[in-house]
Amino acid sequence: MLKQLFLVTGLSLMIISPTVAQQKSGQKQIGITDKAEIEKLMMVLEDIGSSSKELLREQSLKSYMMPNRKALESKRSYAYVVASCFEFYVNFNSNFKVNLSPDFLAIQHGAEYKGLLTGLVQKGTVNAAVFPYGSAYLNEAVQSTQVYQAENFLHLFRPDIGARQKIFELRKALMRGNPVMVEIQVDEAFMNLAHTAQWSYSGTSKNIQPIIVTGYSEDKKAFEVTTVYGNEWGRDGYAWITYEDMGKLAKNAYVLVVQR
Repeated sequence: MLKQLFLVTGLSLMIISPTVAQQKSGQKQIGITDKAEIEKLMMVLEDIGSSSKELLREQSLKSYMMPNRKALESKRSYAYVVASCFEFYVNFNSNFKVNLSPDFLAIQHGAEYKGLLTGLVQKGTVNAAVFPYGSAYLNEAVQSTQVYQAENFLHLFRPDIGARQKIFELRKALMRGNPVMVEIQVDEAFMNLAHTAQWSYSGTSKNIQPIIVTGYSEDKKAFEVTTVYGNEWGRDGYAWITYEDMGKLAKNAYVLVVQR
């Protein structure tokens, strides 16, 4: 009997069975890098954020994101970013908001984007009510609970592409309604940012951190981002990074694909 997977649509959960082709080893590529495939697979969430007339000037997905959570351990920061982005899709257009467990992902799939995103596609995560924040060991409850899985993920860019291309790819994903998981070089001031909505790189550190890009403004020439430092960071958990700094400092960027 085929194993059933719980996959998330924009509105609800649906149960599907893998195709015969997908069951064969190597048939399904996880982590799409081909530009044509990215263009084909990237989701378009209509009527979200700014109106169509405003999209060339600005976009904001902030109001659709769950409240900013603080990662209890720095080594789980990436898992908290991945879980937050996935929650965005799970909860989109739903009155019942689900908190997904980043710790479940971290324990099983490591501390970096690729392993965590691959794990989210292959094994998924569970409700944080079943596996609470900060949990250190898998419990029996996770064996019999609903599992949330992504369909795939897109690797939008790597460190070696030009700054203008990075900005273009981020804006395109946001215009289509997708928050973007980014790996970025930051300084100490970034991690301690408080009572301000703007961050500029000082050039004194090569610390790499995960962030979520949730919006852009052509007027500001900047992207709005959130982190895993809680609502005390920036201004209510959000801050702006200029296009210039993002183009120079962003290393990798990823977008989730969920079952349509």
